[in-house]
Amino acid sequence: MEKRISRYFVFLFVISFLVYFNSTFNPFIWDDFSLIVENPYVKNFKLSFSSFGKDIYLEVSNFYRPLQIIIYSIVYKLFKLNPVGYHFLNIFLHTGCAILFFLLLKEVYGERISFLASLLWAIHPVNTEAI
Repeated sequence: MEKRISRYFVFLFVISFLVYFNSTFNPFIWDDFSLIVENPYVKNFKLSFSSFGKDIYLEVSNFYRPLQIIIYSIVYKLFKLNPVGYHFLNIFLHTGCAILFFLLLKEVYGERISFLASLLWAIHPVNTEAI
């Protein structure tokens, strides 16, 4: 039973990764500039913890995501402003969500239907903005 479920995990990971791999070498776009490139909280890890007290956009907004800033700070330490690291992070998070979706559905619908539904969710084009 465990071996079969781990095969589902591996297959979900590989297919998701292959579908979205072509996006890894794309440049930053739209909100990436204000969230990553121009954000001082990302570039200074000690300063990133102060994001728990305010929104992460530099202008006035209600965009409160402190864990996102801390994770971006860690990725910044490793990749600086190279978009590849940030795109890989998004692919891994998306794939992890697909696996969690599979685990949730498996309890209700069984393995095969849950696998197909989570695979469809993982590779459907409506989710490409998240990646």
